Amino acid sequence: MTRSHTLIRLATVALLATAGVVQAAPAQAAVLAVDVTCESLGHYAVLCERTITGGVGPFKTRWYYNGNYFSSQDDKAFTNWSCSTTSGNQYKALVVDALGASATDTSGVGCRSGNP
Repeated sequence: MTRSHTLIRLATVALLATAGVVQAAPAQAAVLAVDVTCESLGHYAVLCERTITGGVGPFKTRWYYNGNYFSSQDDKAFTNWSCSTTSGNQYKALVVDALGASATDTSGVGCRSGNP
């Protein structure tokens, strides 16, 4: 193919795309993932953060503490929890995107009674 044929072909594709005849393939959404990180604040308190990557918004978040669901924490990016120094503490976020894809992550962090 000569250079002039290539330029004509590119111009034709651009013209058709402008007219809506040629459509680009829809972009694929990245796979939904969530990361939960928690840290002890001292004074029997823990702060957790969930970070979402991929997926299609809007997102719904459900928070669990030691396996129990807490609706009062729904859709929060940051949560503040009481904790126990005598047992394990597990903080889990379940995230669901607009297409119904879901992802979970859990963090276990020690609880401190004193200052941070």
